Amino acid sequence: MVEQKRLKSEGVVMFKIENSLKKKMLVKKNTQPFDKNICNFFSDLSKTILENKNYLIYPDLLSFAFWVRKKNVENMYLKFKSNYIKKPLGLVFHITPNNVPINFAYSLFFGLITGNTNIIKVSSKNFDQIDIICELIKKLLNKKKYQFLIKSIKKLQNKFL
Repeated sequence: MVEQKRLKSEGVVMFKIENSLKKKMLVKKNTQPFDKNICNFFSDLSKTILENKNYLIYPDLLSFAFWVRKKNVENMYLKFKSNYIKKPLGLVFHITPNNVPINFAYSLFFGLITGNTNIIKVSSKNFDQIDIICELIKKLLNKKKYQFLIKSIKKLQNKFL
């Protein structure tokens, strides 16, 4: 069902999903890149992190929150806009490194902000930052205005949803 193909120049292994498997996967229709509701989701996540004084001991968590704040996302959008047609890929599978606690959150950000459905492999190591972000994402996804995102975030571990 999954065909393996090696790219010679980069030495990267790519996986191509056969059409029969794609048909079996129920994936919601993707949103457009920089969808207003997704931008608002990350803005709310940023505010929640930055307003909590308990998170001051996690500089990487604060950096992430500062990076996904509304103004920075708007600046990214201005750089993203061009004459080229840009559309979501569809289903994106993320494998993030185990030694960088919140790398998965950046990966999730790029997947969602570009309008894709995402499968995230979260680090199996125990980091407080992972638990904090996942718990905050769960809380935001429980809000009615963000429930549309539940189908855009799949999990490989019981971190989300």
